[in-house]
Amino acid sequence: REDGGVQPYAQTSSSVGGKPGGEGVGRGGALFRFQRPPVRLRDLAAGLPPNRGGGLGVGLNASILASLGQGTFMSGAAQNPSLVTQISLQPTLQIDQWTLFASQALAVEATDPDNPAGQRVTWFDTSLGALYPVRLASLSTSLQFSGGLRLPTSQQSQAQGSLGGAFLGVTSITSTPLEGLRVIVGLRGQANTAFEELRGIEDGDSFQDASLGVTLASTCLLRTGESAADACGPIPNVANLSGALRLTYGRGPFFAVVGVSVISLVSAFSGPDDELRAEGARPGLNATTFTSGTVSGNYQLRPWLVVGLGTQSFQPIQTADGQGLRFPFWNFTGAANNFSSFFVSSTFIL
Repeated sequence: REDGGVQPYAQTSSSVGGKPGGEGVGRGGALFRFQRPPVRLRDLAAGLPPNRGGGLGVGLNASILASLGQGTFMSGAAQNPSLVTQISLQPTLQIDQWTLFASQALAVEATDPDNPAGQRVTWFDTSLGALYPVRLASLSTSLQFSGGLRLPTSQQSQAQGSLGGAFLGVTSITSTPLEGLRVIVGLRGQANTAFEELRGIEDGDSFQDASLGVTLASTCLLRTGESAADACGPIPNVANLSGALRLTYGRGPFFAVVGVSVISLVSAFSGPDDELRAEGARPGLNATTFTSGTVSGNYQLRPWLVVGLGTQSFQPIQTADGQGLRFPFWNFTGAANNFSSFFVSSTFIL
C-alpha cells in the first residue's frame, strides 16, 4: 500500500478463548481479536531500524555469507573459501515521532579464519541512537535524521585505545511516479576517540596484532619521532564519512534492493615526510576509501519473518595498481581476496 503497510498480513492476530495466534470466542459469544501493526517493509528496504510502527520492537537478523579468498594471506592457499554467519540484534522503541534504537552484531566463521590467533568470533561495537522523520509531502520525500553513540565493546576498538564515538546522519527517501519504486540517499559522519596511552604498546615491544592479542617474532623498528603505538599496533580512525545510494522496488510482500555506497576512513596516524617515505606515499593524515555494492531480493514469509538472497561486495575504491576504479558490485580482478560474497538472510521482527 502507499502508506507502507503490507495488506496480506494486516490481520495478524492472537485471541482470547481460542488457540494461540488464531481467533476465539469469549464469554457471551463475542469475538476477541488483538491486531498488531504490520511489519513496515519500506523501512527494511531503506535500511532503517526494523519495527512495526509503534511501541517496543525487536529485530533479529541472521545472515550466512559464502566467499572465496578468506585466509589466503595466512594459509598461502590459492583459493580458500570462507563461510561466515553474521547475527545482529536491534531493539527499537517508538515514542511519538521518535524512534530509539540499539544495535549489536557479531560474526562467526565456520572455515579456517584469516588471523594468526585462530579467532573465529568477531564482536562488533555497540550503537545507541535515535531517529526522527520529517515529511516533505510536496516532494513525495521523507527525511530521516539520526544520531547516537558508538560504544567501544569490540576487541578492535579496545586495541586502538578508543573510548567510543558519536555519529550523525540523514536519509532521504523519495517515492517515484512508478508505483513501488523509491530512491534513497544517505549521508553519515562519525567521529571517533583514540588515546595512545590506552593502546598498551611501549617502546621496545615486539610487533603485535593487538586486536587479537598475538605477538609476532619481528621487533618493532621506530622512525625518528614515531611512537611505538603507531609503528607496532593497529592504527585507529579518527573519523568515518560515508554516502549511499539505494533503489528499492516493492510489490506486496516482495521487495528488491540495489545499492552502492562509499566510505572513507580518516586515519589518526600522520605519515612522516622523510627519506624513508616510499615513492607515491602521501605524508600527513590520510583517508582510506572503500566502495560497497549490494543486490538482493527479499520476501515476507510470515508477519514476523523476512528472508533474502543476494550478493554483496566490499573493496578498496581503486585497483591494486592505483590506475582505475573497482566495479562496486562484484570483484572481477580475482577471487582470492574475499571482496565479494553471496548471502542468504533471515530477519525476525517481534
